[in-house]
Amino acid sequence: MGRPPAKLGPPSPRKLRLRYPARCCVCSCELKRGSEAWWDTGEKTATCLICGSGAELARELAGTAGASGRHKHERLHAQREQKVKSKWGRGLGRLALAFTDDPQSTRAWRTGAVGEERLGRFFASNLPESVIALHDRRIPGSRANIDHILVAPNGIWVIDAKLYRGKVERRTLGPIWRREPAVFVAGRDRTKLIHGMARQVAAVRAAIAPDPLVDDVIVRSAVCFVTSDWSLFAKPFDISGVLVTWPQKLVERIGSPGRLTPTAVARIANRIGAGLPAA
Repeated sequence: MGRPPAKLGPPSPRKLRLRYPARCCVCSCELKRGSEAWWDTGEKTATCLICGSGAELARELAGTAGASGRHKHERLHAQREQKVKSKWGRGLGRLALAFTDDPQSTRAWRTGAVGEERLGRFFASNLPESVIALHDRRIPGSRANIDHILVAPNGIWVIDAKLYRGKVERRTLGPIWRREPAVFVAGRDRTKLIHGMARQVAAVRAAIAPDPLVDDVIVRSAVCFVTSDWSLFAKPFDISGVLVTWPQKLVERIGSPGRLTPTAVARIANRIGAGLPAA
């Protein structure tokens, strides 16, 4: 006698285009006819791609650290080359370009891209697999971007990477009756970087707002000075709720334990990746 037929388990959900409108069984978002979703034949339920795709979707949407800054630098650099050669001719133009550099406004894009790339590589090498990184995200309705967004078990981290030289210091400015903390790098006041984080955090909150399951997820922000100097006994510090730190200490904070499950981390990362496209 032959072997009895193997018992088949329930069919796995498969990705398809819906023939009828449905509602995600996880986040309850509406799914229009023709939209892609995961369909469970046994349960007769649909799951949106955000909730049902796991971390694979977020990693597909991860983006490349520093990509938009490097592209901007290359475009400005090429425009300058073309302008110089048009004015002086090909031969003299090449000579002029060999002995001159791009203006500071162009070089700043390259410097910013290098800082983002370095921090992105540091994250990839030092963060646990439980953390999902998204890089170089565009803020809708703006030319600004967010350097890095990390979704970890302890919440969401919005990171601004800066490649500044010199010592980082926390100072207190203003009259006695209105003292305010400030951050200086190489003797220059860089506190405006802190104030700029509010807009980035607001963009991330708006991206996750449609998800009813993430109402109480903490969104933190940090300005990370990638190669700056710190005094011997220096510690990261907060200004207006923004952490001012360096890569090693930032990774320690991001990698600390939290209550979000791997499924929740993936879903939140998917939601941000889709809501804030790569710049």
